[in-house]
Amino acid sequence: MNGITISVSNGEVRISSVADQKELNMTTEENELALLFVSAFVESGINPDALEITRKSDDYITVVYHGAEWESDVARLKYTSRAKWVAIEVPESKREALINDTRFDAQKNKRQAMWKSKICGVEDARNLALLAAEGLLEMKERFPNQM
Repeated sequence: MNGITISVSNGEVRISSVADQKELNMTTEENELALLFVSAFVESGINPDALEITRKSDDYITVVYHGAEWESDVARLKYTSRAKWVAIEVPESKREALINDTRFDAQKNKRQAMWKSKICGVEDARNLALLAAEGLLEMKERFPNQM
């Protein structure tokens, strides 16, 4: 599980560590964002063993969900002194309702599944993490044998 230690005790999710920051070259804030997103996914019922934090690009950290048939990027995270944003796969059922939501002004092409949102701080991403978890659950429902 790529450096994430997750435990559940009495219904409470605890993430005691995330992938080695040096290995992934993560900033402290990217580490906090990764914890926030993984926690939201696990608290919504996603199996923590299916989640991975990786660097697929030099530009951002990716939270990946490994399904039975394929893997899916469920969040992309960037937090440096020059750029602060997250991109999530917005639930298909909510895309029309969110098309004019100011949180997603950074996303020009709203026909894409991943929508980018600029943030000022880690705490700004909390609702986005919950929305991403909702999107993943929706995807699992649509493709039960593949996810």
